[in-house]
Amino acid sequence: MSSCSAENVNKLDKTKAFYHNIKGFLLEVSFPDYNSDVENQLDQAFKLGEKLPKVYITRGNCYLKLGGENLSRAKDCFEYVIKEDPSRKDVFRKLAMLEIRMLEENGGDIAEEIIDECIGHANKAVFMDVNDGISWCNCDRSSREVKTF
Repeated sequence: MSSCSAENVNKLDKTKAFYHNIKGFLLEVSFPDYNSDVENQLDQAFKLGEKLPKVYITRGNCYLKLGGENLSRAKDCFEYVIKEDPSRKDVFRKLAMLEIRMLEENGGDIAEEIIDECIGHANKAVFMDVNDGISWCNCDRSSREVKTF
């Protein structure tokens, strides 16, 4: 009987985690600027064991909106998703755009390293699906943007 109760608690936690994940995602896409409620919802999802790539992508988008020193935190989130699922062309596109933003905000000594990563991520997205126009546009933008540095 106690195992049944523990099983029900686990299901309830998963349901709550899913709820916080969805609520965080909906808040993130609803506001063009950073919203602390998004992070609060994602924190709740993490505490309840929700480790789906979508949570990391939403958190990365949240950090991306903050900019500055949070860009490296966004990159960590996106790279975690790639490590878990290397077939996510959408995340490779996000990484390329993030790296352009890092160049715009930081540039400096690490510009060459960021440029190489940016072009590499944009190219990976294209090679995953050569018929994907968004990846081609992203790759073109990446190559044009890095030429300015």
